[in-house]
Amino acid sequence: MKYFIGIDIGSVSVKAVLTNADFAVFHKQYTRHHGQSIQTTIAILDNILEQFPYNPIEGIAFTGNGASMVAELMKAHYVNEVIAQTKATAKLYPHIRSIIE
Repeated sequence: MKYFIGIDIGSVSVKAVLTNADFAVFHKQYTRHHGQSIQTTIAILDNILEQFPYNPIEGIAFTGNGASMVAELMKAHYVNEVIAQTKATAKLYPHIRSIIE
């Protein structure tokens, strides 16, 4: 089974989710970063990999205010947060026509 990690690095917190190709959620985490977004992101990734050591990670993508630099450092995929919200909503809730953040 293929697994994917999505991480949203915001101005206050880091949110992460571990899913499979069918969008089943195996882990989710919300952590306030107190201005230490990179260190918090590393700690969250370590936590996921410790809890799911035998699950091969097929891909990882970042979104959010502080994500582009982290994605570049990790050679991972970056997605603009508005685009991420739009694509996820269209896939998971195709009947929705408006998103209010």
